[in-house]
Amino acid sequence: MRSFRRFFLLGIVLIGCSHAPIMQDAGFQGIVIGAPIQELTVVYGEPYEVCDLSNGMQEWRYVQRIDCGTTAVEQTDFIFIVCQGRIVSKHRQQHSGCTLQIGQ
Repeated sequence: MRSFRRFFLLGIVLIGCSHAPIMQDAGFQGIVIGAPIQELTVVYGEPYEVCDLSNGMQEWRYVQRIDCGTTAVEQTDFIFIVCQGRIVSKHRQQHSGCTLQIGQ
């Protein structure tokens, strides 16, 4: 029983350490236009979504959610426009209210 408890606690610690930080306002503000997009993935992991735009650029989207049960109370989308592997533009969109369903 004692070894199981140690194994279980070690598993929890390793799982907790494996997650990339969540993008927040402070991190978003610190990201410089012209920076390589790989800097984002090193710090924040893979984006929530990557969309190819008609002009050949890409839109990378990171999401921060504050939820209550299965409903998001607030969501912030951090959006980066990428051209040839570099960030050329960034902005954020704020969504509030209880209309955002988690998992959709």
